[in-house]
Amino acid sequence: MIWIVIIVVIAIVFYFIFRSGNLKFTALEFSAITKLATLMIASDGVTKDEEFKILFIEFKAFDVPQNHIDTIFSAAKLMNANEVKGIVKQMSYNKKKYICSLLATIIVIDGDVDDNELALWRTMTQEYDLPKMTLKEGLAHYKSMRS
Repeated sequence: MIWIVIIVVIAIVFYFIFRSGNLKFTALEFSAITKLATLMIASDGVTKDEEFKILFIEFKAFDVPQNHIDTIFSAAKLMNANEVKGIVKQMSYNKKKYICSLLATIIVIDGDVDDNELALWRTMTQEYDLPKMTLKEGLAHYKSMRS
């Protein structure tokens, strides 16, 4: 019964569109981004507050209502790699550039660039057809979006 409630709530939330500047994401797209971000956060084996704060900064920047955040995390948790890939591969270049720059920011935010994070970033860039950029380029793009 609880799964039916969760699925209905998720379906309702997917109709909402979140926007920041020129970018806008559906809740489904934001859930896929959250899945990638949480995988990156966990990839070095150490979860730090700064890494999750970036996600909450993004939720706020995109005007995601507080009561939708748990639903987005729940949807992200339920997504498998093929579902995420299908969602991300259909996104525009600018949306993919945003994802890549967000992931770069997560990698460096804790002050420790881990080899596992870099390996996952390279894999995600290839698997999800994200633009190729250096960490420096990713950070510069992220900062330009948030300044």
